[in-house]
Amino acid sequence: MTSVSKSVSTRIRERRHALGLSQSGLAELAGVSPELVSRIERGRCLPSLPTLVTFANVLRTTPNDLLGFMQPLAEPELRPLLEAVGALGADQRAEIRRIAEALAKYQARESPASAAPPTVEPRDSEIRPNRKRSRETG
Repeated sequence: MTSVSKSVSTRIRERRHALGLSQSGLAELAGVSPELVSRIERGRCLPSLPTLVTFANVLRTTPNDLLGFMQPLAEPELRPLLEAVGALGADQRAEIRRIAEALAKYQARESPASAAPPTVEPRDSEIRPNRKRSRETG
């Protein structure tokens, strides 16, 4: 077993364990045989590039991470935002994307000196009545 295959196999196995997946579960989700997953995790072979990308998607990580590349995929100040968005459901991520795209369009049209945040129209399901607080005198 080479050091590359050992490190890739270790990262795949650790990530699979972190997600609570069995080898059979990973194999089913990735569309490969359980035997292939076992051979890769034991360092007997390396995954093909398409299989590595599929494993990364199933394991909710990146091929760079599975390969052990230390090159960051995002600026350090963006990482917490990306992690938070990654933890959201698909509908919530779509909403975040819609808001970010609206902001990007607005900023592309406006100069930085006059930049005011755009108004993102709420969806009907998001409109709530405005409750005024009553002040008690006493």
